[in-house]
Amino acid sequence: KKYNRDGMTQKEIIAQLEAQIAQMQRDHNDRLAALTLEIEEEKLQRTKELLERDMLIKQLETENIEYSEEQKHLQHMNHLQEEELHELQDTIAGLKQQIENLAVENEGHIVT
Repeated sequence: KKYNRDGMTQKEIIAQLEAQIAQMQRDHNDRLAALTLEIEEEKLQRTKELLERDMLIKQLETENIEYSEEQKHLQHMNHLQEEELHELQDTIAGLKQQIENLAVENEGHIVT
């Protein structure tokens, strides 16, 4: 048997190196697995944030549509009230005219 200066045979040295290489590969695979997991978690977090943002956008769009419909309804009601106001103003003007006409007619019949 050949021994080196550490008192180990070549087979022992090779076995030790192979064990070190195997350990390094396991460490490397562990780090790789941890990084892969971290990346997947980050992807899931971003996907969740995008979905939440999309839900918020849809909610705001729905609220905007409801607001627009309400605004149209209020504008329509306002228009109807304006028409009603004009009709009342016309009725008042007609009544004032009738009152004035009656007053003129009555002046002729007043006994002094």
